[in-house]
Amino acid sequence: MKKNYSLIYLFVLVAFGLFMTTAGAQTIGDVMWEDHFDDAEQDYLLSNVGWLYFGESDDLVGQVVMQTDDQKAYLKAGVFSSVIGAALIESNGVDYIDPTDMDATEARLIEQSDYIDPNQVITFNVNFKKITVVDGGQYPMGTFFICGARMQAGEGDAYPDPTVDSTYVVYISPLTNTTGIARFAGELVVLNPMAWTWLGQSTDFEYDLGVPYWVKFYLYNADLKVKVWEGDPTDEPDEWLLEVTDPEPRVNGTFVEFALLGDPVLSGSEPDGDEMILDDVVVNFFEDTAVESGAPTAPTEFALADNYPNPFNPQTTIEYSLQKADHVAVNVYSLNGRLVQTLVNGYQSAGTHSVVFNGVDNAGNVLSSGVYFYTLTSGNQTITKKMVLAK
Repeated sequence: MKKNYSLIYLFVLVAFGLFMTTAGAQTIGDVMWEDHFDDAEQDYLLSNVGWLYFGESDDLVGQVVMQTDDQKAYLKAGVFSSVIGAALIESNGVDYIDPTDMDATEARLIEQSDYIDPNQVITFNVNFKKITVVDGGQYPMGTFFICGARMQAGEGDAYPDPTVDSTYVVYISPLTNTTGIARFAGELVVLNPMAWTWLGQSTDFEYDLGVPYWVKFYLYNADLKVKVWEGDPTDEPDEWLLEVTDPEPRVNGTFVEFALLGDPVLSGSEPDGDEMILDDVVVNFFEDTAVESGAPTAPTEFALADNYPNPFNPQTTIEYSLQKADHVAVNVYSLNGRLVQTLVNGYQSAGTHSVVFNGVDNAGNVLSSGVYFYTLTSGNQTITKKMVLAK
């Protein structure tokens, strides 16, 4: 029988919720989104949390993605571009993916583009069921696994292209007992670990095929950590397997991905790829993602500050604070009440945030001089203030 890891996780987050970074003590906060692959319909990971995955239209042939009878996600690698074995899924926690109406799905993904805070903790359970070394292949260490975070979609795209867009990853090579943290971006760079920017590697944890492992991936500003353990969530070790700092951090991005990548494995001419089981994916906020040094402070009110500078030309900064994590909208309106630009529309953590208004509308048109209003809305609360664009 499947364990109720949702309840166990509530205990784990209370018992082990305090982490230390160079910024001071950071406490794990609310769950941004989670998926325990327990959809009643067993509809191939399309609801509960909607996962994007790829097929023949993306030049990936033979990949298998499904929810198993015992409520786990099963991935079997197909063949990408005839030369790479690949299985991958990605999500920003959107509630549903409709493959028959991708226009509506993409509109919802864009609407939720800020749903995930880039400062996050990702915990999941992974079981490497089949990992292959292909004689004479380009991956002599065998197929490798990645969990990507802070994935960025290209400009104007609803979701990232994992073969092009940037990400931070936990890398696991199960056959060489190698665990690493890296970042990369660029066309097909995901397929070439030698071209990644490596932040750290360890061979201190030994993997076996067919064994479920817990992995925790921590991203807070420039600090990144990973730990791996076997057993129950409550068996989590105190020590991190890897702790690194990115000297040039990129603290944005909204998607998470999981993937197996390696040489194609064939049975005759048909894909017979490597396999993994994924389960109990939980993505958490930090209590305060705005503090970068000193002790974290929690805001005591829902507040919108005066923009600065004001008057401004061509841009101004708007700061605001949230007492609790919630869906937030920051909009700019003209004097006659027309929506000019949506600056923020998504789920954000408690803390102090800022956004820059660059004096253009949503279509990219440069605005004329005059009085504009900006609003902060969260739940049933709205605050409005005035600013002046002076050229």
